[in-house]
Formats: sequence, structure tokens, C-alpha cells
Amino acid sequence: MSLRRAKNGTGGEITLCNKYVYHKWDTGQYSEQTLGRGINKKEWIFEHVKDAEHTRLVNILLADWSVYENGWLVDGDSNQNLFYYKCQIGNCGQYAPEALEYLKNMK
Repeated sequence: MSLRRAKNGTGGEITLCNKYVYHKWDTGQYSEQTLGRGINKKEWIFEHVKDAEHTRLVNILLADWSVYENGWLVDGDSNQNLFYYKCQIGNCGQYAPEALEYLKNMK
């Protein structure tokens, strides 16, 4: 599987919580090994939410995202809000998903 770092509307590589965001791409320059070992997403969310009462909403926000030691892999389309926001696709770049506010260090 080839991966590409996701980019925003100006061609800049995007991150979430200081980890690069990747997606599958036929001619991507990165391999799956770039991601490193997988991290339990539920544990990661619990450690990175500001208030535990918001873990469910953050879990929904990250439905298609898998977290690894060296980045995020977005694979799916059940909730595209965060990916579209970060990539500035259409008018989604103007409206941050509410659940993004609940993460610590959300850059």
C-alpha cells in the first residue's frame, strides 16, 4: 500500500496533535511502515481529551482515523468532517468540527 501525506488547500502537509496525516494514494511516496506501530485509538482518545465526558464525540470524529506512533492513517468515509476541514476541501475548511475543540494540542 502506498501512502501520501494529506495536504491543505495551499499544499502544506497537515497534522493532528503533532502527527502527520496520511491517506492511501496509488503513487504515494510513503509505505505503510512509515506509520510505525499501531496505537490503541480508544486509549489515545482518553489520554488526549480535555474532559472524559467528550470521548464519545471525539471517537465519532475520528471514526475513519487510525493512530500510529508516527502518524494518522485516514481510511474510510463514514465521517469525513475532520479530514475535509484539515484539507480545506470545499467550504469545510471554514468550519471546524465541534469535537475538535475537545482535544488537547489539536494542531
